[in-house]
Amino acid sequence: MKVLALILVASLQFGASFASRCSLEGGSCVSIFGGFCSVGEQYSRTGCNADEICCQTKKTQQTDKRIGVVPEIRPRIPTSNCGVSKYSDAGSYKSYYVVGGQQARQGEFPWQISLQSRGSHICGGMVIDNQWILTAAHCVIGARARNLNVVIGEHNRYSTDANEVSIGVSSIKIHPSYSDSTLNNDVALLKLKSSFTYNEDVQPVCAPDWYEDFDGVYCTVSGWGTQSSGASSLPSILRYVNVPVVSNYRCGQQYGSSQITDQMICAGLIGTGGKDSCQGDSGGPLVCKVGNTFQLAGIVSWGYGCADRNYPGVYTRVTEFLDWIENNKN
Repeated sequence: MKVLALILVASLQFGASFASRCSLEGGSCVSIFGGFCSVGEQYSRTGCNADEICCQTKKTQQTDKRIGVVPEIRPRIPTSNCGVSKYSDAGSYKSYYVVGGQQARQGEFPWQISLQSRGSHICGGMVIDNQWILTAAHCVIGARARNLNVVIGEHNRYSTDANEVSIGVSSIKIHPSYSDSTLNNDVALLKLKSSFTYNEDVQPVCAPDWYEDFDGVYCTVSGWGTQSSGASSLPSILRYVNVPVVSNYRCGQQYGSSQITDQMICAGLIGTGGKDSCQGDSGGPLVCKVGNTFQLAGIVSWGYGCADRNYPGVYTRVTEFLDWIENNKN
């Protein structure tokens, strides 16, 4: 699927030859906007134009979701009755102060949680159903479930909010290919000791569409992280900032192509800086509004400093882990 910028340029310049390549291989190009491969076919992001996929008869069983059969992809992150804030203008405030962000309103991002160790905030995370939390692997590597709790419906960390509830963690599932040195595959699932009830301040986030890369889209990152790199104090109120998603190719130009993998997604203002997630936001959501709902594009993972003009924030690309989430959330 990546490096996408190269794919986009090539497909725009050589669309006719790409389409014929798909046809020569016995496939047909289908628009990603409402089009799907048939049962028994596999899809590929190559061989067609930038806004198309190539559908071909399935030859072998594939486990990579990028080549899997579309009807087999059933992410257990919800795709309906999710991703809705009680505020119709959620995330749309114009004063862009996380770093360079501003305070959220109570319940503005109802999927946001505070992950705590022995009662202290350590990371963010998001509700994907009423007993499971998605977060970053680096937040929980080496942790014991009995020392963790998740605060749902949290807004002000120093007061008990109306719909706030704290629940202990019963088990931790870290992606088996997670690398603590490169932060590749930086994703983990937390199962809670008990389920909880949804309300206007507690809702699950929506799964991303499997084909989405969100390149160029302004998306929202939220959390209780520091407001500058290296700062020692965390804000009491949940904050958020809007940042544009940067192609992996462009992001790799800044960090070095070997450091930005297909399992990562970048967002930030290259050349300007000033807006970013930071320490304490790890594990939290990068969400993009699609229609009236927010889809989970990324999980706060890493970066060089915070809000640096040369280095956008790096997130775990959620579309790459839909199958893993489905297979491990049970």
